[in-house]
Amino acid sequence: MSYPRLVLLAVAVLGLASMAVPAFAVPVTIDVGAAAGADAIFVHWMNVDPAMADPDSMRLAVTAEPFAPGFDGGLGVVLGDARVLPMEATISKNVSGDKVELTRFKAAIFRATIAQLFPAEVLTVYRDLDRGIEWGGDLLGLRIPIRVTPEGAITLSPGMELGVRHYTDGTTGVHASAVLDARAVTTLIQGWLDAGVLARVRYDAVSGGRSGDEEMASGFLSLALDSKNRFFARVYGGIERDGARADLGLPTVNTFLGAGLFGNFKGN
Repeated sequence: MSYPRLVLLAVAVLGLASMAVPAFAVPVTIDVGAAAGADAIFVHWMNVDPAMADPDSMRLAVTAEPFAPGFDGGLGVVLGDARVLPMEATISKNVSGDKVELTRFKAAIFRATIAQLFPAEVLTVYRDLDRGIEWGGDLLGLRIPIRVTPEGAITLSPGMELGVRHYTDGTTGVHASAVLDARAVTTLIQGWLDAGVLARVRYDAVSGGRSGDEEMASGFLSLALDSKNRFFARVYGGIERDGARADLGLPTVNTFLGAGLFGNFKGN
């Protein structure tokens, strides 16, 4: 096809699209700077020879959910609470050394609660050196919350993640992960102070010999800093184990303590 014909075809397609868009347009509002948080975390690796590796590190973790689209009509019912480009990053420094590195990073194109019930992430990229993942990309991550108590004080969230990972030893594998998150919360001071426990069990089926199971358990206190529950202070601590790390020459168990602030600016 000649160049002039290509130009005419492109103009025709754009013209048809411009006529079709108003018929399918959905009113969208965008809240900028919707939510953000920062945490200081101390991590201690267990059963590590100090002569070979530093067992302790200090970390600064930041999270941001910069764009919160609001949808009117049917699309709002389907997508529920949505975030565009939610991100999190953790920078760590060895306590007895000068090594500083980007230990964890995660960013998703889109995060939403489908049908106001199922939390999902689409097209996620991440890095997690604690698990030996130099970089990874997930096509989809999905959770299905199950409220054990009517008030939601206990919630189980089985789910799955599908994607590809490149590990620090140079291997690359496609993975399918089964995940079970559990959360139990009790109110100590109504509207102001909550306490709870979190737990996670994960099994990664990875091509290339990096399959393994992971467990995490932690406890937390969450203090609301304003009467509208927009800003929170939190302290937490726990332990986690990842059996697959042994194949990468990494310690399998670590404990952690953290404290931070989180603010939700949507609609403010």
